[in-house]
Amino acid sequence: LREQTGGYESRNLIGSPASLLDKLAFLRRADVDHVCAIQFPHDSVTEMLEHMEWFARDVIAPFQGGRP
Repeated sequence: LREQTGGYESRNLIGSPASLLDKLAFLRRADVDHVCAIQFPHDSVTEMLEHMEWFARDVIAPFQGGRP
């Protein structure tokens, strides 16, 4: 992990579901077993809940299913 290069975006869970799954797979291979401080940028509570549902459906569910 110390050898990671790039800026803020490349070091955080920002991007498409596919890119997030790749980043989570990288972290799993590095024996990271917890990710915290996830924030969902939003303009309303409804939008925040939509982002959380998207993340759960399109990132967490496939990741837990062993895809990466």
